[in-house]
Amino acid sequence: MGQTAEVVGHLFGITRAQSDAYAVESHKRLADAQAQGWLKGEVETAFARDGKFYEHDDGVRPDSSPESLAKLKPVFERPWGQVTAGNSSQITDGASWTILASEEAVAKHGLAPKAVIVDSQWSALDPSIMGLGPVLSATELLKRNKLSLGDIETWELNEAFATQVLGCLAPGTTTNSAARFWVSRGPPGKSITQDSMSMAAPSALVIPWAAAAIASCCISSTR
Repeated sequence: MGQTAEVVGHLFGITRAQSDAYAVESHKRLADAQAQGWLKGEVETAFARDGKFYEHDDGVRPDSSPESLAKLKPVFERPWGQVTAGNSSQITDGASWTILASEEAVAKHGLAPKAVIVDSQWSALDPSIMGLGPVLSATELLKRNKLSLGDIETWELNEAFATQVLGCLAPGTTTNSAARFWVSRGPPGKSITQDSMSMAAPSALVIPWAAAAIASCCISSTR
């Protein structure tokens, strides 16, 4: 997967400095959310066998800086690669719990839903650039529901590498012919801004609090 992020970075001209800067901003956002208590009530405390407990995601590195990340060596393509331990997600275990209910169940039990899943989409592409999957699946969602990028208030890309995310956010100004092909497969108009990215399966169109959001993740599979 890390190698595919390097390929996407090459196609779209993503620099090491851009990847590091995105990673730093991501860690700062999560650290700020933790400090302000935005995640209270959403993260359950985990207990280890030795009695130690974890009440928050301990993968956040609030002291990250572009200068400190620049000192790290690439993992997959030395010495010129973009992907390092500093601009990638940590290796960790986790779980989440979501209660899904039909409209009938909501009415019967008097439930107050936080969001409505309007649609979902799977999209496949060449495994060497699997990180661009969100572009294809999100485009199909927008077309099918007659929406534009401007109609989506929040985007969540559950990806492991900053370079990969930046490739999905890249505007259609690249001069690389292969990259232009994938941009042409994506939604027309303005690009997604990092301000609309959330802190944090196939793409899913979700409507929370009367605003539209799209969440996505890439799944790599082999036969």
